[in-house]
Amino acid sequence: MWWNVLDPDRQSRVKLKKTKQLAPEFHGMLNAWEEHQRALTEENEARDTDGEKRTH
Repeated sequence: MWWNVLDPDRQSRVKLKKTKQLAPEFHGMLNAWEEHQRALTEENEARDTDGEKRTH
């Protein structure tokens, strides 16, 4: 309405403030993925220091 004329960016700011809810079964997924990536990195670094170099 008339307040949109006075403050046209309000709607976009309001939308940015709202956060999307994540389904409960996915809450730990990011942490698990990051832990898996850390484990893979450690494994690759250990393999590289043991003399086995990757060929690709």
